[in-house]
Amino acid sequence: MVFNINITRLNFRYEEIQKTIIDKRNGLKISMGLSNGFRSAYSDYEKKNRGFTLAFQETGMPQNELDNLCNKMVEQAQSLGIDVMATKNDMPFDNRWFVLGDIRGLIEAAQRDKIFMPLSNFLYDSILVEFEAYEDPREI
Repeated sequence: MVFNINITRLNFRYEEIQKTIIDKRNGLKISMGLSNGFRSAYSDYEKKNRGFTLAFQETGMPQNELDNLCNKMVEQAQSLGIDVMATKNDMPFDNRWFVLGDIRGLIEAAQRDKIFMPLSNFLYDSILVEFEAYEDPREI
């Protein structure tokens, strides 16, 4: 399991999925795309679910609050044995958080109130619908 809250080089390709949800209640923009370009230590995440990635960007929520919530989410996921990677990109002025790996496990744990994700709970199903098109059937 990789637990990474550091800055990582990655290429986030939004144009592959072109799905963004604005969570006005929490002041958060959630974009879905595919990621690649990881260093070898994290390259398995390019293959897992074809690199499906959630990108969280503040649109009203203070950045330090988003940072704290993403750190807390990853710590909770790690304690439950959910294999996710949450990181920031190494590009300057890009303050988004990127979450990859066992997205289904992460969201299902959030639906059971085992993990707190920084988005409104009514968005979980919308994310899973998009995720299912990229989910590796061997991991279901």
